[in-house]
Amino acid sequence: MRKRRTRSLFDEPSLVPLADMLTNTVGIMVFILIFTVLTAGGAVIAKRLPMEHKTEKSDVTFICWNNRLYHFPDELVEEFLNPLGKPTVTLDGFREYVEKFKARKLENECLTLTGEGEIETASTFTGTRTSMVLTLVCTPKDGAGETVVDLQGNASAFRGVLAKTNREKKFIMFLVRGDSIDVFGAARDAAAAKQFSTGWSPQIGDQPIRFSLTGGGRKAAPL
Repeated sequence: MRKRRTRSLFDEPSLVPLADMLTNTVGIMVFILIFTVLTAGGAVIAKRLPMEHKTEKSDVTFICWNNRLYHFPDELVEEFLNPLGKPTVTLDGFREYVEKFKARKLENECLTLTGEGEIETASTFTGTRTSMVLTLVCTPKDGAGETVVDLQGNASAFRGVLAKTNREKKFIMFLVRGDSIDVFGAARDAAAAKQFSTGWSPQIGDQPIRFSLTGGGRKAAPL
């Protein structure tokens, strides 16, 4: 007896549409690449792509502001805090310290530092926790700092800092406003040429630079 042939309920998919889609996609990408090169006048610019990674190095901080570069040395923080002394660990002591912190002002030839602070309370399992929230406000002075042209010279203060810094223990951190991409790029390239690791953080354009002294992993003083 002849066996009856059965028809499959499922048709095998064709790979032709997939091949057409891949061909079209590659073709469009090639077209965009050709158009981009022609638009750029045939110039091909190599860019270093930053790769995020963890480090045990501490940072040397620079501010990019009004397309000028400003060094923010660590010593400024201590110089700002030292005259204030240590706060008494009471509510009144915290209040007194915050008021002194807010009234403090420090200037050098490039930067002006002031303080912002408040008392913060939070409920915990053991009661109420009171802490100080302290922020250092940094405003670069107009016309100070270094321009892109200044960075090219041997007398550059930025290059002087690099020469005195151990690249095995430090990396260069840039705080960058949107108006300072050119000076940021020039400074980062100069640091990379000296084999320094670099990092950067975008900043709000119309605001001063703020450093949290009781956040970012540092514990606020408990009451």
